[in-house]
Amino acid sequence: MEIAYQPTFERSETKYLLSAAQYETFLPIVSARLAPDMYPHSDIRNIYYDTPDFLLIRRSLSKPDFKEKLRLRTYCLPDDSTPAYVEIKRKYSKTVYKRRFCLPYTEALSFMSGQNVGGNEWKQIRREVSYALNFYGGIRPAMKLIYKRDSFATKDEPGGVRITFDSDIQWSARDTDLRREAAMNPLLCQDQKLMEIKCAGAMPMWLTRALCEIRAIPASFSKYGRAYSALIEANG
Repeated sequence: MEIAYQPTFERSETKYLLSAAQYETFLPIVSARLAPDMYPHSDIRNIYYDTPDFLLIRRSLSKPDFKEKLRLRTYCLPDDSTPAYVEIKRKYSKTVYKRRFCLPYTEALSFMSGQNVGGNEWKQIRREVSYALNFYGGIRPAMKLIYKRDSFATKDEPGGVRITFDSDIQWSARDTDLRREAAMNPLLCQDQKLMEIKCAGAMPMWLTRALCEIRAIPASFSKYGRAYSALIEANG
């Protein structure tokens, strides 16, 4: 499954943990403004990369002004040739900057292990990821995270608001290969959904009113961060 994608993003992201009741109330309220996105249903699979002592996620959880993550993403259960997206995601203050490029899955794994593979497309992004891999040292696959995503965007408004709902979020630090479907650990309660609102500018008033109506409260929520905290707790 190859995704038509932007190589760069700059936007604000706000997250909310919704109960089943909040979710079922929210969608009808905003339905006149939203339509299913180009890819309305996704099976998202990520490998997060980190140092052996989890420096990147520990630093991220300390809530600095600047933080970054390195990951590899597919949108289905991959085989060796499935398109995979090498991503570097940075956050400064409340603005998220994401840069990425695409390689076949096994080549993406090789690139993230420090090998010079693939063509010459997206040279600048490749250099940025390579620099981060070298800068931190010892970077390796640290965590696998998979989840289901439903995506919506504002109607007839390119570059407007995008809203995603993630459910069935699962993690594993034992087997990080996305090609294998091994036993994993749930991250949320069964009826919860993680909503992310992504805007290039200020959040529109109709959306603010809808959030007030369901009494949604912004949540500081990092999937990788929560999974890391659960790993530490499980290991005592």
